[in-house]
Amino acid sequence: MRDMKTRFSVTVILLIALLGSASVARTAGVKTTTSLTAVSVPASSMETKTYPFPRAHDRAFETFVDSYESPMRRLPSNWLHGIIKLGIVLASAMVWLRGLHVTLKSGLAQRHLRSIQSLFVIGLVGIVASLFVPQYPFVVGLLVASNVAPFIVTRSAWSRSGDESVEPFWRDFLAMPAVKSEPTPIKFEPSFFSNTSSQPVIRLVDKSSAEQYAVATGGPAKESPGYQMVLSLISNAVASRATDLHFNTKIDHVVALQRVDGSLNPLINLPYELGRSVINVFKVMSDLNIADRRRPQDGSFRVDVGERRLCLRVSAQGTQGGEKLSIRILDPAKSFSDFASLGVPPQTQDGLTSALEKNHGLILIVGATGAGKSTTACAALQNIDTNERNVISIEDPIEYQLSTVNQIEVNSRAGQSFDSVLRGVLRLDADVIFVGEIRDEETAKIACRAAMTGQLVIATLHSSDAVSGTLRLAELGVDIQNIANSIRAVLCQTLVRTLCPDCREAYQPTAEELAQLGIPQFDGVLYRTRQPSETVCQNCNDRGFRYRTGVFELLNVTAPIRQMIRERQAGSEVLRVSRENGMQTLRDEGIRLLCEGRISSAEFNRTFDEQ
Repeated sequence: MRDMKTRFSVTVILLIALLGSASVARTAGVKTTTSLTAVSVPASSMETKTYPFPRAHDRAFETFVDSYESPMRRLPSNWLHGIIKLGIVLASAMVWLRGLHVTLKSGLAQRHLRSIQSLFVIGLVGIVASLFVPQYPFVVGLLVASNVAPFIVTRSAWSRSGDESVEPFWRDFLAMPAVKSEPTPIKFEPSFFSNTSSQPVIRLVDKSSAEQYAVATGGPAKESPGYQMVLSLISNAVASRATDLHFNTKIDHVVALQRVDGSLNPLINLPYELGRSVINVFKVMSDLNIADRRRPQDGSFRVDVGERRLCLRVSAQGTQGGEKLSIRILDPAKSFSDFASLGVPPQTQDGLTSALEKNHGLILIVGATGAGKSTTACAALQNIDTNERNVISIEDPIEYQLSTVNQIEVNSRAGQSFDSVLRGVLRLDADVIFVGEIRDEETAKIACRAAMTGQLVIATLHSSDAVSGTLRLAELGVDIQNIANSIRAVLCQTLVRTLCPDCREAYQPTAEELAQLGIPQFDGVLYRTRQPSETVCQNCNDRGFRYRTGVFELLNVTAPIRQMIRERQAGSEVLRVSRENGMQTLRDEGIRLLCEGRISSAEFNRTFDEQ
């Protein structure tokens, strides 16, 4: 992009110089023919004679010139004024190009595109017109009116409109790009930077990442500011317990954000060139095409952080403003030995454990994207006795490494899919099959068929609640009778942010607030994040929240529920019967956490819908 801008600027200046040369020639009155004066010939020899056309070897017309007329004598006295005028026009053209660059860089270009187009046209017309105006005062006035004044007026109007804080024009204008300044030190946002005194040392693995980057960029990785910034960002993300990194490309900079405890927080604004370098480093490490900035791409690479080996899943996609990069940080070696560590209540643990002990059937784990379904599924697999049962998982990609489970990663680049791999697994004498995600009709049908023919199938699915999970299978095209015959339990979950125990504030809720929350009889205190304070909480870095916990609801598909599914009864009726049998909904569990002081009322209202 910047090379295109440079070529455009050079082309404009050359065209102006060409027009200016013609103008100088017209002003100075230079003729385009040059004559040479030879030695005088006597008049007597000027008689008309006829000569044959000379041949190549004839030398009859050969003459010798021994004097020339100086070209300076044919130039008018004002030729120097034309050269000076051309210099003034070229300098004005450079001012005009610089003004366009400053205006485009201001960040308001997208909202004021018509104004910038007008500035371009006015400046170009002024420059061309000035080439044909002979008087100096008119030339200078025309150039100032077309190349300087419009930019000052336009930016002043933007500033007065309150659209955005705009620096004075002269301050940006005098910061000429030809003058190199010292690089601005990069500082992370203090409110979101980890308070950890020493950040972990990052070492990239996979495919000789440093050498791979050097080959792609033509320089050593250790000397690249982008490469060093990537290491710093990963190190800070790990120290801050971040689960995701995001990079959004803007007109003149790249915004970096990180997600901590479910909240996306601004991290740093990188200069454009450094931000592009950071994005390219991540793409090279993930084996993505750095030249393709429009089409979606997915990849991954691994890093060693102390004794831990983390997996970073990278997704790239082009947007209107530029390339967007999202990075999920996973710890494959992280284990969850029991459901209690995830926040599953005892009653739900008992029902889920009972379902996992069955020899066949379908257990669905449903929820929104990022609700922790894969984590719960891995905890379920670890609670299965693998000494007596052959457990096989099909995942894309493998998020957690389970030594007792035969894990298969779906290679979409090689043409594999969940349904094709699932067909092959059915021939491996599997007792328990975990399907990472049911995405299409074919996979859903095969999973239900396997659950009815002797295997216990655990699968994840996107749904907002447990009752809707059964209806979601029907929407994918599975016969309702097969759903009723195969399904055994549906576990729905979501994640909520828990209050920091060190800085939370207790308060007495009003009767109106309690009625809105659905707990009018509650007579205790509730908790919330503290009000802004001069001191910073070292436990939560002043975010007000520390960690997240799961909220679960389990639908045990009993005989009455199975019959209601066959009869296609409304979901509200299925929910009513389930609650009569003791089912606790997501909202019920949220109220429990609220009354215990673990979550705030704002978090409760943000997460749970009205019953």
